[in-house]
Amino acid sequence: MKIGLISDLGLPYRGGAEVYILNLGKELVSLGNEVNWIFSTMPKTKKKETIQGIKCHRVFVPFKQKTTISRNFFSVTMFPEVLRQSKKLDVLQFNGFVAATSGWVAGKVSKKPHLIMIYEILKDFWSKLPVNIIEKMIYPKVEKYIAKSPYPCFLTISSYTKRNLVSLGVPKKLIRVIYLGVNHSLFHAGYKPILKKKYKLKNKKVIGWCGRIALSYTKNLGCLLEAFRIVKEELDDVVLIFDGKGFETLLPKIRELGLKLNEDIIYNGYSSRDSLPYFYASCDAYSLPSLSEGFSLAAVESQACGTPVVCFNMGSLPEVVSNKKTGIIVGEASPEAFAEGIIKLLNNEKLRKKLGKNGPRWVRQFNWEKCTREHLEVYEKLISSW
Repeated sequence: MKIGLISDLGLPYRGGAEVYILNLGKELVSLGNEVNWIFSTMPKTKKKETIQGIKCHRVFVPFKQKTTISRNFFSVTMFPEVLRQSKKLDVLQFNGFVAATSGWVAGKVSKKPHLIMIYEILKDFWSKLPVNIIEKMIYPKVEKYIAKSPYPCFLTISSYTKRNLVSLGVPKKLIRVIYLGVNHSLFHAGYKPILKKKYKLKNKKVIGWCGRIALSYTKNLGCLLEAFRIVKEELDDVVLIFDGKGFETLLPKIRELGLKLNEDIIYNGYSSRDSLPYFYASCDAYSLPSLSEGFSLAAVESQACGTPVVCFNMGSLPEVVSNKKTGIIVGEASPEAFAEGIIKLLNNEKLRKKLGKNGPRWVRQFNWEKCTREHLEVYEKLISSW
């Protein structure tokens, strides 16, 4: 089978969407399929190259490729490459918010079986996010437009997103939930907490967070910093480590709260995928104060490495974190409540070890092999009915 995966962002970005497409593509290739990935061009990258068996085709996007505004141009500039590649493809899968807006048009013009993968739907929640006024007005309308687009199939990564799609009018029969996976050969218990040695934290408790900081609108990192200050008032031997790009955007909040860099807050830089298990293993608790998550790969990876998660009861998090078994799910979305959950975990070594031990077993249900088989089932059904 020859498959086209179309998304606005791609390599070398390392967000959840890109990790999903990369791992799905690798598995599809390993099963004898041809995968073509079409996404926005990046600085200092080749227009075309093959990465881990996936044929990558980068499409021009003007201005700064990493910004939200410029990413939206992909819904237009993708057309020539999608139509050119579609001549040899059996199925087209459009991925994410930007590709979805015009993907169905490209699918209709190409006359190829096509479907959409929607990671997350925020609806009225956009009004509460730190985006500009134009985005607050337009994006809820775009989501409604996507929901009413004539896609023959909607894939999504959680029951949470499925419920939101249904609330916007997408028929349940058109939606298929496929959970993402974890590379269990990479993310597992047993790694040494090398960051504790690197930063001389032998007698410290470590709270961690990793991801795309600058583009993480729903990640609620201001709340995390406020909660951490509360934790510091009760526990003196604790530090918060960040890993990812865009850390400079947190500096004003850190200064406002009177927290000290390299003492209270440590920035670990931007780890490679292969280094992330060491990051998780160095944390006594992985913190996830997100206000919404389509599916949190970080939460699943952390549990796979034996590190319990503290999160809010928001989005898909109750689907990927087992409350009181692999982590602590906090009911009230406030810094005070989040701090209480962290303190409870850090003060109880027996509980921490129990939750950490349960994590790797719990996340066995999330694997890329199963995820890929379910995608192939959807592709085959769509192609046979076309």
